[in-house]
Amino acid sequence: MIYLIGGAPRVGKSVVAKLVADRQYAVLIAMDDLGERVKSFFSQEKSPVPNFSGDASENTLTPEERVKLHVKSAPMFTAEVDDMVAKAVARGESLVIEGVQLFPEHVKSLLTQYGSENFRVLFIGWSDVDGVVDGIMKNTSSNNWLRESNAEVIRQVAEFVVAYSAYVRDEAKKHDLPYQERTGDFDVDVKKYGEALM
Repeated sequence: MIYLIGGAPRVGKSVVAKLVADRQYAVLIAMDDLGERVKSFFSQEKSPVPNFSGDASENTLTPEERVKLHVKSAPMFTAEVDDMVAKAVARGESLVIEGVQLFPEHVKSLLTQYGSENFRVLFIGWSDVDGVVDGIMKNTSSNNWLRESNAEVIRQVAEFVVAYSAYVRDEAKKHDLPYQERTGDFDVDVKKYGEALM
């Protein structure tokens, strides 16, 4: 079985993916790791999706402009994901792929090509800016680089998460793929999403 988990950043995709991978004895692929390889080909000035600056005044892109850049950069990951999926299907292996670069249109093409019976899919988003901010502040993970950022930058990121979620929600609906909305209870959400996938 191949598990595909997409959606906005900061919504818990990686935690859900790890839960599923552990319980299903599946290989876990985080598309952020693929993204680092892609970014290594670009200078910071040419990076397709600029990072948020710690200085809020330097974050001049609107949330919608950032979403468009992510959508535009997604094809850079398509061939590698397609190759991993093809090998997993051919070998009958279990694989979990998660990342913000996994969009509904691409996922739908994989289901059409290899058969929906080989996949479990979930897209996750969050439409509450204050909820995202609160989630960032409560996240004690060592990977939570945002926690020490100033409040204005955290809010900018949260607004981007909500815009990203809206795009993914609409695309998931368009392609008849499952989408789940985050709530304020992270543990309950993770359990619910894991169960939905497994």
